[in-house]
Amino acid sequence: MNRSKALSSLLAFILFVSGLLAGLIWWGSSAWADLEASLFDPAVSADVILNNLRCPQFITPEEIGTISIRLQNPTDRILRQTARIHVSYGFVTLMREESVIIEMQPRETRQLEWFVSAEDAAWGRLVLVRLHLFRSFPLPSRTATCGIVLVNLPWLNGNHITLLLALLTLAGTLGGWQRWVKTHQPLVNRQRNVATLMVAWIILLVVGNLLAFLGIWVAAGVLFLLSMIFLIISATYLIYPA
Repeated sequence: MNRSKALSSLLAFILFVSGLLAGLIWWGSSAWADLEASLFDPAVSADVILNNLRCPQFITPEEIGTISIRLQNPTDRILRQTARIHVSYGFVTLMREESVIIEMQPRETRQLEWFVSAEDAAWGRLVLVRLHLFRSFPLPSRTATCGIVLVNLPWLNGNHITLLLALLTLAGTLGGWQRWVKTHQPLVNRQRNVATLMVAWIILLVVGNLLAFLGIWVAAGVLFLLSMIFLIISATYLIYPA
């Protein structure tokens, strides 16, 4: 392999690994936060678990984050129900509570919102949220949770961090893969296998981060753990190709 080809391969590898690390940080931190939130305030029980509570994935020290949920009255009668939200308040054992009584007309849809800040973060790292919707015939009691990671970057906000990690993940992995393929044309044997491995990681990162973004934390967490095994296999193949 000549010098220019070796340098191009090294650049492809650096780009891809940078994107891979950004994607794993983005994915893993979100799944971890939602896992911790699912264990928050465990005394609250409900008949149904909801997945449509929307929280930012990240929040910064000077930022006010918005939590929201869209509710619908599917019946032909006026529906009156109570929504109670618990938010960690510096510690897992401390929380603040807000309650609201909602009266919804038949078939009406309404969005509820609450606000959180860095002061709510348990251990100075995670804002933990649990929403409980009390039973209102014919609807059962329902609950939803989410976790928000506190990142100490005061010149950015949570949306900026999410966008930055997304761009680093896509630009790094796709750019690294493209340069690798271009450098090693025609792809044969080991070069082809490495390119295929890169594609597998790109797909895995997209699926994992999409699950985490949608709040499907169980699937995101299990897939993340499996990806750690896949990471070891990938590293082993690169180090010991035989």
